[in-house]
Amino acid sequence: MKMPMIVKVSALTLTLMAFSILLRATEPKGSITIDRISEIKYPTDHAWSPDNKTIAFLWDAAGKQDIYTVQAGSPPIALTDFPVSPDTLRSDIGHFEWVTAEQVLFTKDGTLWTVSTMTRRPMRLPGFEGVSVFTMLHDRKQILYVQKGQIFINTLDGKSARQLTHLAPDLRVSSLTVSQDDLHLSFSAGQSEDAAANIPFNGDRVRVYRTTSVSAFNALLSIYGGEPVILPGGGGGFGGGGRGGGGVQWVTGPSGPAILQQETSPDRKTREIKVTSLSGESHTIWKDYDPAWWSPSNSPKTVVSPDGKWVAFICDRSGWPLVYAIPTDATSESQAKQLSFGKKIDGFPAWSPDSKRVAYANSEDGDEMSRYISIADVATGKIESVVKNPGVSIDPVFSPDGSMVAFTRSSVQHPLEVFEALTHGGAAITRLTDSMPPEILASDLTPPKPIYYPSRADKKPVPATLWVNKNLDLTRKHPAIIWVHGSGDGQNYLGWQPGSWRMYYAMDQYFAQQGYVILTVDYRGNSGYSRDWATGSYADAGGSETGDVNGGADYLKKLPYVDGNR
Repeated sequence: MKMPMIVKVSALTLTLMAFSILLRATEPKGSITIDRISEIKYPTDHAWSPDNKTIAFLWDAAGKQDIYTVQAGSPPIALTDFPVSPDTLRSDIGHFEWVTAEQVLFTKDGTLWTVSTMTRRPMRLPGFEGVSVFTMLHDRKQILYVQKGQIFINTLDGKSARQLTHLAPDLRVSSLTVSQDDLHLSFSAGQSEDAAANIPFNGDRVRVYRTTSVSAFNALLSIYGGEPVILPGGGGGFGGGGRGGGGVQWVTGPSGPAILQQETSPDRKTREIKVTSLSGESHTIWKDYDPAWWSPSNSPKTVVSPDGKWVAFICDRSGWPLVYAIPTDATSESQAKQLSFGKKIDGFPAWSPDSKRVAYANSEDGDEMSRYISIADVATGKIESVVKNPGVSIDPVFSPDGSMVAFTRSSVQHPLEVFEALTHGGAAITRLTDSMPPEILASDLTPPKPIYYPSRADKKPVPATLWVNKNLDLTRKHPAIIWVHGSGDGQNYLGWQPGSWRMYYAMDQYFAQQGYVILTVDYRGNSGYSRDWATGSYADAGGSETGDVNGGADYLKKLPYVDGNR
């Protein structure tokens, strides 16, 4: 009689076999993985060289940040290669500026550095240790900077330092700007307090700090002597970027240099654009009031032209955020010119070097989730479409001769990248960077589809995007996710999200690949649509928004391929 074979299997072998089976069962589908998402690089701060040939930009690779340059037809070249800090896992670089076509200045670790595009060997600039803020004068031969809490002017060889301020030691200077004639500067300063605000549920490995600014102010100062002139208002209410904050901008007034200030009231109902003389006298050239709140588009920059005679800004008086321009010496709002028209969203205005044209990012009527690039001629009102390709094209920057624009652009196929294009319409756009890990296959990416569904609150149509992977078996029911983004005044796009939202867009791509149906909701209060939608949650904060999001659940449950219990 043949005896049966006896096989001895150890507990360790069984464990390894079970783990292997589990690993195969839970292995992500497709090429999009969490690790690969974290490897997507991110370009920012693109700037043209003085000779119109090269674009410099910061490229962030999961915290490792370096300066690169690029020209059409050639791959990007790294000018720096700094290791990350072992404590923060970052290598942040601060502000950078072109000095010549072959030299770039930048700040890092509280020191001013220089790097040549020829040698690509960053060096600390002798005599500029401890520099936190700097800007070049227009002559590109002198530099204004903050060192040990005081403002200095110097030549780049470091041999002609002259102290311009004697500020109190507890003040921190946060920005510097110089007038068009290189005779005056403005600066923002104030005290700040960093207080630990540890949150118990984060455990002891996460530290949260709150920085509170107090006694903030903006001031004017002659580069050749005198005491600072403190400007009226608060330091946080001025500027050209963001929503009324940022640094002061210089203009050319009828009696000489003056500065532009933008103020928003504490309740955000009023926005004023003001011009202030060197003696501190201010007058308002534009004022917006909304009974709910002033609701600009994304990046509603208010920017002064290079010659200081015009200011471009975003206003939603028509019911939609559009581009306007007004002379800086205007005595009436009737002197303003509306440069764009339609039921669409504009943002990121930027002036041409000759101060005659404004480039901006814009949606199109009925296509609020895309962004294109257009250029408006201030004198004639003519608008030329420069970037017509579907996607998310933002942040145009003119070349020094005005013949080209550099901009960043994303689409379904790629995250935010640096592009360039000629400023006459119809020209092909040129992609200059590749930030996607090669392991992520474009064929695995899911294009979000724009939809509208009724809000549970009042049945008003809610804009959203629906993600259904092409490989999903629509004859079966699948789990679904409603992705509720933060920052009520943001917006979903039909391409990779710019800014920090790029990570949630990437996660949506990952979940769609894994078999989830995803709905991203632009609930009331989002600024990417009409003024009415942007202020639609006024006096009902959390109420209408919740109804908009819950309406998304109702919508998903009616889809035949969604499991309403998952």
